[in-house]
Amino acid sequence: ASDVYKRQDLLSDCLASVRAQTYRPFEVVLVDDGSTSPAAVSYLDALSLEFEAEGWTLIRQENRYLGAARNVAAKAARGEYLFILDDDNLLMPDGLQRAVQVAERTRADIVTAVMALFSGSLGTKPLWPTYLWPHTGTSALLGALENNVGDANALVRRSSLMNLGGYTEDRGVGAEDWELYAKALLSGMRLEHSLMPLSWY
Repeated sequence: ASDVYKRQDLLSDCLASVRAQTYRPFEVVLVDDGSTSPAAVSYLDALSLEFEAEGWTLIRQENRYLGAARNVAAKAARGEYLFILDDDNLLMPDGLQRAVQVAERTRADIVTAVMALFSGSLGTKPLWPTYLWPHTGTSALLGALENNVGDANALVRRSSLMNLGGYTEDRGVGAEDWELYAKALLSGMRLEHSLMPLSWY
């Protein structure tokens, strides 16, 4: 699941990383959160044939911000798990496979991971992170002060997300992922933090 708003060049690289996944089968639910630029609209139009052929879902809506876009994607998805992937991130080729393995082995509701940050021009295929950003764990008390559980790019069990009421849809506030993870922990759900990155940030 991803959302895009006027960033078609980033989305192109993001989708290339999704197509390269070792895990099969998977579906893609792409939410265009109100793109209006001619280039973005044209790019999304060009994706329509592939999405139709693959049985993937392309949803266009007025700009409603991140939480709302993710909730729309979650409701449209059919799988047991969702991997929330923003358009400025790249999945590692085995990212989905490893995330599902962690969830299956631990019965986690959410699987986050160490963030592998990189910088470079569009089309760059990162080989080594600029730096790694691990999170400290799942302490709800520490989570009141900082996001200690993980980035937005994470695997979430779809039924768990629905039980939590989805992401907050407050516009412009940010930290909707952090809020969701805190709600999950406080409600007794299981979150696992992979020490191996799943995606490039």
